[in-house]
Amino acid sequence: MRLLFVRLLPLIVSVSVGSISSISPDASSSNNDNECGVYLAPSTIPGAGLGMYAGKSFGKGDRVTYGDIIFPIVELNWHNGHETFFWLWDEYTWSYSVEESMEFETEGTTDLSAASPGIGAALNCILSLVNLEDTFSTCDNAGLHRHNDPGAGAITPYHGRASKATRPITEGDELFIDYGENYFESRKKTYGPIPLAENIKEADTLLYHFHVLQHEVLKYYPDSLSQDLWNIVKDLNTRTANALPTYVTENNTETLLKEGGTGKIHQDRSRRTVAWLQENGQCMDNIRNGLSEIPQAGRGAFATRALKQGSLVAPAPLIHIPNKARLTMYDTLPPDEGVISRNTSAPVHQQLLLNYCFGHANSNVLMSPYGVLVNLINHGSGEKANTRIVWSKEMRHTEWLEQPPKVMEEDWHSGLSFDFVALRDIEEGDELLIDYGPDWQAAWDDHVAHWKAPDGSNVYDAAYELNGIDRADSTLPTMAEGGYGGSVKMWIHGAYIEIAGHESPSHYARVEIVDRYEDTNNGEIRYRAQTFKEKETKDSQTEIDYKLMLWSLPRDAFVFDDLPYTRDHVQSWSFRHAIGIPDDMFPNAWKLNATTAAA
Repeated sequence: MRLLFVRLLPLIVSVSVGSISSISPDASSSNNDNECGVYLAPSTIPGAGLGMYAGKSFGKGDRVTYGDIIFPIVELNWHNGHETFFWLWDEYTWSYSVEESMEFETEGTTDLSAASPGIGAALNCILSLVNLEDTFSTCDNAGLHRHNDPGAGAITPYHGRASKATRPITEGDELFIDYGENYFESRKKTYGPIPLAENIKEADTLLYHFHVLQHEVLKYYPDSLSQDLWNIVKDLNTRTANALPTYVTENNTETLLKEGGTGKIHQDRSRRTVAWLQENGQCMDNIRNGLSEIPQAGRGAFATRALKQGSLVAPAPLIHIPNKARLTMYDTLPPDEGVISRNTSAPVHQQLLLNYCFGHANSNVLMSPYGVLVNLINHGSGEKANTRIVWSKEMRHTEWLEQPPKVMEEDWHSGLSFDFVALRDIEEGDELLIDYGPDWQAAWDDHVAHWKAPDGSNVYDAAYELNGIDRADSTLPTMAEGGYGGSVKMWIHGAYIEIAGHESPSHYARVEIVDRYEDTNNGEIRYRAQTFKEKETKDSQTEIDYKLMLWSLPRDAFVFDDLPYTRDHVQSWSFRHAIGIPDDMFPNAWKLNATTAAA
């Protein structure tokens, strides 16, 4: 046995860190459009909680979920004094790069993340079984403008993050999206040594060599020896070892290798029957996105099918935030040796996330739902509401409803859930509305009553609007006309510098518009502009170094970036208030008087 172990040792030593691989399932059957296409149900991944499943088959490239919103979490650590604190959203947020224009939110991106409460939070990941990818999101204010609309800044401009199948998906398959290997590498203490992509290949190599060993040597020994040797490998608890099957015989290793390798194990484990999903899951595709019919609401949620009174509209697992003060944003103190600190005596705003959370006036607890598209369900007071929230029957930590909020900080998983339920029969295409509660309504009425257009709003346009598809029809102001009031940076494509006979230093150059005139040949508006560079002087002042004068430039020559902290949702005048959890379902244990007494 010692000799056999020595022969196997080089392969064991090579065992390292990886992900789980799979054979692409065959999407052969078609389903009636009225059937649920996506379910939320317990994940096939041990300890992962809930996962998303295909309720019908999808072909490669098919849309699986509608486009959901993304909201930025801006400088959360700075506003919390770089303290260590419980923040469950850390387990669900994505890099700001999932929406490319989000990088202009702040002066740096090290303290900037994207909360994607639909597919970005509800989907799990096994890297070798990834069968979905997100589509490009977009950025706009849904027709709201700060010069006219009190709702400007109350909604996220980032939306449209849908998902499509990267390969055929069979009904019953769990749906997986790529988190990136860094997600698992940085969370080894949380999830253990999860296999990454390279480890699946290593596992298949190890399995092949072990099969050869079985066929040539181990067949002369008792069957138990083969399993004993295999257990030595499995007990290493490395990423590659965790990609291997638990039990081995000469027959099953041969079959496994023929049918696709170690990834086949995980593929088979990640599938449920539709009957099982109907019994144990909840339908997630009753909602589509669209522009709301509610004034100032921006985007909204609409029924994809008729829903009976009392039926489920959507499930919504909840990310718990035990202390809503973590969302407070502060003004700055004067720089101290170049370091800018928060002024804790001068709170100026709240994170945009607050508008998508549920809470109570007499509590510090917030609940942030992450079901697909549920964050687009708008307010309808009284009889206008056709949907309501209730606590789900099946929750990981029902006992939290009777315990103080501090207990929630002991668990880095979602523990509670809402169900959105139809208050009356809902027709396909109806906008879905819930009553946000009297506190929210009073806050909104007060905001509207006191709202006035901020200074400079008449000349404000966000960069993503200036760069939009209709830009050729828009006229740009000159510097003498005030430009854009310090809200955007304007650039010119380097190609136009080269066309003018100059060498372009880069793809783009900073530019100011000096003059605007009409081309006498075709009547089109043309621009005269001057390129420049900004230089910092010894006394930390900015100096402008003008370079080239360019003539006869078309509108399409110019592109824009937003200056940091200029978008509507970061302005202190934008509306903030949590959605209300009704009194009759809000836990007494979470109320301030109860938590104070418990302390």
